[in-house]
Amino acid sequence: MANGKKSFILYCDLIHTVNELPDDKAGELFKHILSYVNDENPVTDDLITKIAFQPIKQQLKRDLKKYEGYIDKQRENGAKGGRPKKTQKTQPFISKPKKADSVNVTDTVNDTVTVNDIKEIVNYLNVRLGTNYKHNSKATADPIKARLNDGYTVDDFKTVIDKKANEWESDAKFSKFLRPSTLFSPKFESYLNQVEATESREEQLDVELLKHLKNVRSESDNSKPSIFGRVSTVPKIGTRKTTD
Repeated sequence: MANGKKSFILYCDLIHTVNELPDDKAGELFKHILSYVNDENPVTDDLITKIAFQPIKQQLKRDLKKYEGYIDKQRENGAKGGRPKKTQKTQPFISKPKKADSVNVTDTVNDTVTVNDIKEIVNYLNVRLGTNYKHNSKATADPIKARLNDGYTVDDFKTVIDKKANEWESDAKFSKFLRPSTLFSPKFESYLNQVEATESREEQLDVELLKHLKNVRSESDNSKPSIFGRVSTVPKIGTRKTTD
């Protein structure tokens, strides 16, 4: 954890993994998480705890990276003297009242909504992928504006980000394409409508964990002594046929 950071986030969907664990293993997992976020560098030989902790560890790293980026930005603003003070300009005396400038309310509202939408989309992308794209960067904002002008919603962007992250995040060849210029390109519609054919890394780990738990339970059941005691096997003695 970063210095001075007193809290961290656990996401609600973690319950799907915890519910599959025996109570003692769930307790070990929680203690392992607390030890990790307190920089105790915990080590465990328990395979179940290792598998269950991996997706949690990666999410904690992504959240920490986002937090550190925010702190660095605040520190940079503080070094510049903080937010500049507004200076009030004195209005010169005018003999005749000036006509009010015409304001296009629709354009103003649309611009505000677009900026907020871009911020929300870029923030979601950064949290999901652990990146640090800027919402006011032209290379990042332009493809988002183009797709918003096409009529797509913020939720559509989040869906595409999740789909392509699940597909490419663990692929060394394609993970480099998890960027605004690719995700929000003219192929956006095909990305949005594609059917997810592969499981995410977290889902694969959950499946592996469930398989391991079943094997552990099966081995435990097989190791219980029978009510008839130990059965010993007696080798069969063959008979040799003799001829007169």
